[in-house]
Order: sequence, then C-alpha cells, then structure tokens
Amino acid sequence: MIRDLRPLYLGLVALLIVTFSISTQAPRPVAIKSAPVASTGAWTTYHRDNARTGFDNTLPVAVGATTGWVSPVMDGEVFASPLVYNGVVYAATLQNTVYAFNQSTGVVIWQKNVGAPQPTTGCGNINPMGILGTPVIDTAANRLYAAAFVGGSPPVFHVFGLDLANSGNIVLDTALAPSGALAGFDWTLQQQRGALALRNGNVYVPFGGRIGDCGNYHGWVVAVPTSGAAITNVFQTTGIGAGIWAGGGVVVDETTNKIFVALGNSMSGCAANPDGTPVVEGDEVVRLSATLVREDRFIPQDWASPYCAFDEDLGSASPLLISPSLMFQAGKAGGGFLLNPNALGGMDGQLFPTPKPAAYVQADVCRGNRGNATFGSFAYAAPFIYLECDGGRGLVGLNTNTGAPSFSVCDVTCGAPTWTAGNGITFGPPIVAGGVVWAATAGGGLYGYNATTGAQVFHSANFGINRFVTPAEAGGSVYVPSHTVIRAFDMTFACTGTALSTTYLNWYDNASPGMIQDNIHILNPSGTTASSGCVTVAGYAGVAWTAGAGQETFVSMPAGTIGGPVLITVNSGPPVKSSQRVQFNQSFNEVWAASSTQAATTSYLNWYDKASTGMLNDNIHLLNPGTASASVTVALPGATSQLATVAPGAETYVNFPRGTIGGPVKVTSTQPVLASQRVQYNQTFNEVWAASGTLAATTSYLTWYDFASPGMNNDNVHLLNPGTTTASVTVTVPGATPKTVSVAGGAETYLNFPGAIAGPVTVTSTVAVFASQRVQFNQSFNEVWSASAAQAVAVSYFNWYDKASGGMNNDNIHLFNPGTVSASVTVTLFGVTPKVVTVAGGAQTYVNFPGSLGGPVTVSSTQPVLASQRVQYYQTFNEIWAG
Repeated sequence: MIRDLRPLYLGLVALLIVTFSISTQAPRPVAIKSAPVASTGAWTTYHRDNARTGFDNTLPVAVGATTGWVSPVMDGEVFASPLVYNGVVYAATLQNTVYAFNQSTGVVIWQKNVGAPQPTTGCGNINPMGILGTPVIDTAANRLYAAAFVGGSPPVFHVFGLDLANSGNIVLDTALAPSGALAGFDWTLQQQRGALALRNGNVYVPFGGRIGDCGNYHGWVVAVPTSGAAITNVFQTTGIGAGIWAGGGVVVDETTNKIFVALGNSMSGCAANPDGTPVVEGDEVVRLSATLVREDRFIPQDWASPYCAFDEDLGSASPLLISPSLMFQAGKAGGGFLLNPNALGGMDGQLFPTPKPAAYVQADVCRGNRGNATFGSFAYAAPFIYLECDGGRGLVGLNTNTGAPSFSVCDVTCGAPTWTAGNGITFGPPIVAGGVVWAATAGGGLYGYNATTGAQVFHSANFGINRFVTPAEAGGSVYVPSHTVIRAFDMTFACTGTALSTTYLNWYDNASPGMIQDNIHILNPSGTTASSGCVTVAGYAGVAWTAGAGQETFVSMPAGTIGGPVLITVNSGPPVKSSQRVQFNQSFNEVWAASSTQAATTSYLNWYDKASTGMLNDNIHLLNPGTASASVTVALPGATSQLATVAPGAETYVNFPRGTIGGPVKVTSTQPVLASQRVQYNQTFNEVWAASGTLAATTSYLTWYDFASPGMNNDNVHLLNPGTTTASVTVTVPGATPKTVSVAGGAETYLNFPGAIAGPVTVTSTVAVFASQRVQFNQSFNEVWSASAAQAVAVSYFNWYDKASGGMNNDNIHLFNPGTVSASVTVTLFGVTPKVVTVAGGAQTYVNFPGSLGGPVTVSSTQPVLASQRVQYYQTFNEIWAG
C-alpha cells in the first residue's frame, strides 16, 4: 500500500471534478525541486562575495553530505567556479558555452555558446582558450557576465552579458580590442584566468600570462562598463610579466569601492631602488580606485628573494578581504601577511608579521612549505583563514586574531589553535558553508572538514577536477566542476533546539514507487530576521533548515523515508509559511502546512470515492497535535463509520471499503485534530485539508472555472451545508446562467456549467456553507476549497514558481478582488521584473513569468485580494491559495 498517496477520490456522481483552470493561456511549468537546496540560496561570484571570503553564514552546522545529481556532459572542460542564482546553477566551458542547470535536478534549462573559442598555439597549456575565468552574475540586471576568448581574424577577448530571463540571450558584447585604452594589449600572450568582479557599473576583468611566461606580456585589469559604453579605464603593470592570474581574480571593498589585485613576478629583473623597493613592480598587492588608478601597494620586505629571484609569485592567490580594515595575502613562498587595505604601507608595511622597523621574519602558513606553497584563493570564517597547501600538505585552518592583527603560524610543527587536515592531499581552493570547509582534489573527489577542529566529516567517491578548481555552494548544496560535468552534494544537518512554533503535514513519502519528489518548502516572510529550525518525520532524524529574511528554502528527507506526521518547527527567528510539494509520476500537488489552531473537533470533506474508475486510493488522514488522546469518528452517508484512536502527536488514517462513493465526510473527535484527504487517481495524487465549520460562509469565491478547454473532463462545484437549516445556494460563473440548488442541513451536492470558461466563481447562500471545486483534467484530479472575502489580504505568498522546467506547461497567479474599490496588485518573483496589474472590484485576472523559475512569489495589493496559483504539469493540474 502506498501509505503516502492514499487512494484518491473523484467524488461526484457524475465523475468528480479534476480541472485545471486553464486560463486560456499557454502552458506553464511547475516548480518541482529535488534535493535539499534553498531556492533563494545564491553564489553569484567567485567565493560568494567581492571580498572572496568563500563563506556562507546562512546555514546550520552540517554533519556530512549525500551525493546529489551529476549534470549532463558539457561541450568542454570547466575551470571556472559554478555560480548559483534563483534556483539555477551556471557553468562555463572552454568551448565558450554557458550552461544553466536546474538547481534541484541538474537538468539543462538552457545553454548558450558565445562564439567559437581560439585554439591555443605557442605557449600555454589551456586549449582551447574559451571561458577560463569565473563569470559574475548581476542580480539587479538579471545578467551573467563572462569573459571569452573568441576566435577570428584576429581572435579577440570579449565580455558578454547574457540575459538570464531569456535563455542566455546576448545583451552585451564588448570586444577587448587592442586599441584606445587597451593599446598594447597582446592577445597572443595574455590569459584570462582570474575571476571577474562586478562593481561601480563595471565588470572588472583581470589578465595575466600563460604558463611558460611567453613574450612581453603585462598584468591588466580592464573595467568594462555594463552599460555597453566604450572602455576608458584600465590598469596595466609597468613591468613585463607581473600578471594577475590567480583564480580569485579581482577583490572589491564594497565599503570604499576600491579594487585590489595581487601581482605575480616581474620578468624585467629584480633590480632595487636605493630605498630597497623594486625598480619594476611585481610580487605586490595593489589598491586601485574604481577607475583603476593606482593608489597604494604592499611589497614584502624580501620581495627580491625568494619571490622575484625564484619565481615565487606573491600573486599565486588572490587577496582575502577580512574586513574594511584587514586583508590577508599569501603566495608561493609560503609566507602570510595581514594588511590594512586602507594603508597598504609600501614595502614591509604589513600589520603582521613583524612590521617595520622591527626585523622581518616570515610567518609560515603552509606547514613550512616555502616553494609553490599555495594557489588560487582563500576562505574566511572567524576566527580562521582557510587555505590549501600544495605538495600534499592538505588544508590549513589558520587561527587569526583580528583585534590585534596576528595569526598562529603554521610552520613544520603547525600547532593548535591552528589546525591542519588532509595530509598527503593537494586540494583546490576551499570554501566554508554549514560549518564545514569544502575542497576538491584531482582524482580524490570532494572532502569536508569541520571548520573549527579540522575533523573530517565527508569524503565523496573519487572523481577528477582541473587545476585550481574551487566549489560553489547555495542552500546547503555544494557544486563541484569535474572536468566536463558539475557534481552536486547535499549537506546533512543535525537538528537541535526548542521549538518556538510548529506546523504540521500528515504524511511524507520518499519511498513508494512513483514518488519522484516530496519537498517541504519553507518561506520566511520576515524582512529583517532569519529563521531556522527542523523538519521531522516520525521515526526519522530531523533535517535542519535556515531561511534568511524574505527568503525561502526547502528540504527533502533521505530516500526511503515514509511516514507521518511531518513537523516543521521554528527553533529561532520569526514564524514561517511551509508547504509540501509532491511530484508523483508526472503529476504535481502542493498543500500548505497547518497549525494546531486549525485543528477542530468537527470538520468536513465534500466527497469520498473509492468506486469510480481510476480511483485507486482515498484515505482520510488524522493528526492529533494535542497532548491528550483523541477518539475520532469518520462518518460517510451509507457507509459504516470508521473509528480511530490517535495518540498525542501521532497520526493515522482510515478509509472505506472498495466500492464506496458519496458525501459528505464528517470527522468528529474528542480532541481537536487535523484531517486531510489524500487521493490517488490513476497515476496522479492530490491532498486537501478538511474544513471546520468556522470556515463556512454565505458568500465565497473560486478564481476560475473551466469546463471547455481540451482535457477538462469535469469541473464541479461541490456544496456542503454543515448546519441544520436548509440552504438555498446560487453559483454564478460569468457568461453562464446562474444555478440555484437547495442543500439540506448536513447534506452536500454539486453543480457544473458545461462549456463555460471564465472567472471568478461566486457562491452565495442563505446560510453558511462550504464550497469546493473538484476538477478532473485529463487523468488527474484536484480539489480546492472556496475562499471568502474575509480571507482576502493585502500581502500574501507562494513558495515557488516554475515556468521553466520540463513539463511545466502553465503556472499562473490568479488574482481576485472581492471588494468594490479597484486594487493595484504587484506580483514579485525573486530575481524577475515584477508584474503590476489593476483588478477592478469584483473582477479577476492573472499574471505569469515565462521562462522563470524560483521563489518566493509575493503578492502585494492596495486592497485585500484573493490569490491562487494554478499549475499545469504535463497533463495534470493543481491549484493552491496563497498563504
């Protein structure tokens, strides 16, 4: 028995109603996600921020990870870090193709090639030279900027801006031709490996040389205006060489808008000025203005040897901006420096170690390694700086005092409080998320180490990566470029704390055949404070979650989990809105979680069907959120009542024998309980909560009616009178003749309007009644209760929107104004241009976002409105009211 999809019921005598309000529009996708990933989690630039900290502080502590999806094979090798934004993972290849993958499933949403790459000739080991450096996402413009080397006569580096809302359409193409401000730029010698940065209306693009240091190349930073204007601002090193080639690229202080880069060696020699400074710049950290004017620099006291003389680039890794007043830098020579970014201090001007005039002594950071010690970039989560150490010296967590700037050195002994891990392994640059340091290694896969102790908490199966590759992370999932694929790994979290609030769902199923997805979505509507808590299924360990202010996330339990009830607890922060989104075969269903205040001693469902063709399951679930046992009776006219005892905090379910059909279903209990009906109709699934008498109304509404569109086999409006006095009920659909029926006390009936399509549906009655819409669309079934004007609000939410994923044919946000004054309604989807519509009193309309995927959706209005989301997934339909 599929205890998660209890039999469905197509109520009706005339075949229930399973309809999809096909609002005469084109198909639209649904949001069916897969792994525990936060839909609003983001990693939009190399190491997450312009300071290159590589730190996501939004997650609880992870205790491990599970292997997630592997993307389809891409058209080329990947060296750039993945980026994540609005439910999509982006990756760029050496073939100049940007891929967009569904963050939940790894399915390709779109791919865009910006031009054939230039084959490598002469010096260099990257072939072809396509997109090598990590792109950057502009969240305000909804663009991704990438630097690509495009073949031609001659080949030219370009900065492309791709429109993320329109399948990567190119909306900016700036050629970095060697003229004007770029006069002297030699594409035959330069290489663009460093990550791009976005600030001050510019994309900052760093350049270095190729392996082997061929020719008289220079280090460059080019400011490419996002407006498409001509390039006017560049920085070029005066000496030959001194490239800006580290993977972290350009660092930006967002408090001052200053730009920082670290330089490699000059190839113009190691001659010194009388004051000891180098005649030709190299092996230094440089501060630039927003327009790339040189302002200040730091040079190690021993720059001439070992750095310059032995090719031990200080710039083998990018700077790490710890705060507006503290920066870390280390390079091949294995010595680390803490700097003041506001006053870099020139030669020997560091804050630590041994600032002048004291004698300089190197502060080792890589277990005594002083040759080819560290590469790429670092990460920071107080009090540790994390760095990879080449030569099999693993990872180092460098304990740092930011108050009196210093760190606990890591020489050959490398003692506490600094820690080391992964001895014998050479990693790529690390990141920090969920209290874990994550780093990948060539041939060894992904490792995770506790960020405080260095204890190993995860090691994946082995796989390969390219040199200097670093992971990305969003919403609790780590994404690693593995040659021509992206690999996802989903963190697992310990779940602790005292519940401040709790909401419930009756059942969870990630085990039964056909259960493709069962995700618990959690939205934090607070605009100021993060929330965190646990999702627990009875009999299983809880899964921790965190949702930032105004953000949503979701969790799924491990494969094989099945049972109930489901508890969503908030252990810190404000209350949240939770829903369960289920993908069963090729059908989709969503239901909001309920609180204990919604529990009732008497509640109703309109119809029961375990007789009609295709009605495979129809189960009444019962959940007791209280502290005393509940004795529950489930009654159906013409059938023997079902009795159940539900212990405090427990749930069970009942059903009626095969062949039973009718209504209403009445649930009575000695203690308040939450009841829901879970129906499996053919290969589809639907769930609806029972309604208590307090929700009955003399006037209520449904947003849309459709008994005309292809596939709409039934659209029935069911009417249930919970009282004792006969009700005269009129149901009105625009353009159709109203229908009036009498409903005796305790009875139910239904109406339909063959050939009609319009909205809203208005139900008026002489006494308070329940109304629901039961729709049969193709071979799927859906039910939704009507809503009254008292339920209209000025601000409401949906957890997710999807008009991009495969099978998501329609996703419409319907808006109904039950008042008399026109409402100006704004529907906002994270990362997409909001839709603004005017809805006259008593009227309805709908909006959608073609090609979009993400969440949350916020509906805000000048007058209280009722909003619902009507989704067509493949040939099935689902509707849910806004929460």
